[in-house]
Amino acid sequence: MKIDFESESAGCERLNPQQRAAFFEKMMGVVVLIETETGPKPKPMGKRDKGGKGKGHKLSDSDEDKGELKCGTGFFFNPNGLIMTAAHVVPQNWKTVQFWLVDDDIKNHKEAEVVYARYDMDLAILKPKKNYAFNFANFREKPIKLGTEVFSIGHPRELNFSFVVGEVAYENYRLYQDVYKGLESDLLNLRGDLKVVQVNNLHGSSGSSGAPLFDSQGRVVGVIAFMVDDFDFAIHFIDVNHFCEEFSQADPRKKQFSQTHHHESQKRRHNIKR
Repeated sequence: MKIDFESESAGCERLNPQQRAAFFEKMMGVVVLIETETGPKPKPMGKRDKGGKGKGHKLSDSDEDKGELKCGTGFFFNPNGLIMTAAHVVPQNWKTVQFWLVDDDIKNHKEAEVVYARYDMDLAILKPKKNYAFNFANFREKPIKLGTEVFSIGHPRELNFSFVVGEVAYENYRLYQDVYKGLESDLLNLRGDLKVVQVNNLHGSSGSSGAPLFDSQGRVVGVIAFMVDDFDFAIHFIDVNHFCEEFSQADPRKKQFSQTHHHESQKRRHNIKR
């Protein structure tokens, strides 16, 4: 079932403490905890340039790495039970993907598979291997104003289903290449023209990647991806919608997904969440 907080917020851009508690209670049902087991690490083949062009990665047969566990966040985003997350939560060398809903016992995991990913956009779609009861969120459609109060529910440092609050620090969006201007040595392998929402005071950290960034009405304005200094950045809903459109066109059952387009290493304090 699609859920939001539109009627409860009564059009307010900011929520009082009682409304925040009610928001968390309602919207946490769309959020999942994700744990990915990976195989050998990809071997880089090329570096993405400032304009967004570059080569991908391949697995090395001689790589002796045994893989690792990566934890992150995801959320149900369409009526078919698909889950959105950040692509670096489910790397190309993923072996198994497990997830939990808020009421699940940690011993009783659910399984999913990656059905579509764009690593140059840091976005991925997961499909549960079984059918489960779920609620899903939809995306915002209007531009995001400077100072807009935003919320997220994620799992920073294994503090599962934490509720955090921040504000939009720049009108609507920035381009990824501008975020790292002068810091090209720290660039991630993302498109330079990727649109990102800049947020302050959110204080997300390891485990928050892939979490939904909500407005006060429970609509998703972005997908949490990385941190630069004291700012969090989320992939803007415009590019998330483009990603969903690509997925619906790439999948042979595209009619099934036709609604999707509607709506820790540190260098100089530059963090990518895992």
